[in-house]
Amino acid sequence: MKKILFILILLPYISYGQSLLNDFKFSNDSNNFAVYAYTDIFYQSQGISNDLMSKFIRGGNIDNDLKNKIESQLTSSKNRFGIGVSGGFKFYDISDSALHNPDWGFAINVEHHTLINSSFTSDLFHAVFMGNADRVGQDLNMGPSSFNSVSYQEFGFSLVYKPKGCEFGVSIIKGQSHQSLSAKTLTLNTAADISNISLETDGNFRLSDSAQGPVTLGTMNGIGAAISAAYYIPIGKPKNSFASFMKDEEPGPNKGSLRVAVKNLGFVSWFKNPVTYSSDTSYQFNGYEIQNIFDNDYSNWFDEDALRDSIFPKAKAGSYATLLPATFSLTFIPNILPDHKIYPVAGARYQINANARPLVYGGVQYVLNNSFSGSVIGIFGGYGDVTAGLRIKYTSDQISAFISSNNMAGMFSKNGYGNNLNLGLIWRL
Repeated sequence: MKKILFILILLPYISYGQSLLNDFKFSNDSNNFAVYAYTDIFYQSQGISNDLMSKFIRGGNIDNDLKNKIESQLTSSKNRFGIGVSGGFKFYDISDSALHNPDWGFAINVEHHTLINSSFTSDLFHAVFMGNADRVGQDLNMGPSSFNSVSYQEFGFSLVYKPKGCEFGVSIIKGQSHQSLSAKTLTLNTAADISNISLETDGNFRLSDSAQGPVTLGTMNGIGAAISAAYYIPIGKPKNSFASFMKDEEPGPNKGSLRVAVKNLGFVSWFKNPVTYSSDTSYQFNGYEIQNIFDNDYSNWFDEDALRDSIFPKAKAGSYATLLPATFSLTFIPNILPDHKIYPVAGARYQINANARPLVYGGVQYVLNNSFSGSVIGIFGGYGDVTAGLRIKYTSDQISAFISSNNMAGMFSKNGYGNNLNLGLIWRL
């Protein structure tokens, strides 16, 4: 009981979910039960550096020098930004009697996920932070841009095939909240003589709950389902060879395994007061027409109906479904041998519906002794360009714990592009 209480106390502070170096499996595991809990927090962009983000987090003045610096770091389009928070716990029963079959066990999990991401143009950043006064006579091309925010909880059950350490799981998804904005075209032009302003739009906005009440962990705006799976493929196993014509050489151990996994491939159907807004129009404003200066009916100054029909998006109530930001990953896990200290590590990951590029990484793992090891990796893609990651891991018969980050420069420098921290613990009972 004390062990379970200890794990529950640590739950808000420990992590395992988004660590790139995922090597937890049950091959040759002699324990009957295991519990791991996790939380993962990150934000990252390839153009928005920490000195701007710190103003939003801690407060402060965003002056022109900082705005000009950030804009110079952005590309004309497809700038990416992401914020993620995940947490939860998973309980494994891998005893021989769990499913009355020594090869099979099961797991149950409860998890929370929030992902906020966007893709935007530099002109959109300019319009938001600087306005359009210095772009008279020019187009502000604020599209294509997009924004997506989703929060959900999952309640899952998994089967575990112990000889291979494989898992196959299904989850019920409780949708907490969802907002998305997609603007294929969003162009603002102010005439050179400031005689008129024109706006061209083509996009839509979705909101899971138009009532806009308080949103908490208990809020239920949707329901869905997802599947997850992980499979380990042994690689690099030498074949039988002949050291001579008279003697066979026994095959050695595998060099490692390739972990192929998908996490939360599924959907949510949003059903509680959802609404979709759409806008596809061009509007031009070129001044007021006043018939009588003493006429207090300001609606006569311009065509109010034309303005409303053109500018205001059209609302359509009704349920809609969205894909979850499922993650597909490949991870090379080296086989740790007693007489070796340095091993290669590598992998790739892609998350759908997340405005992120495919991510690849590679590096080395150094084993100090039976208890401690460390890994250094280089990472390309995702929400950033190139970052460096570091992990320090402790292992014993009952506990595996680590501290890691996928963005070491961002952890310490205001000129870095994001932050990421994982603190992990697995307790075998």
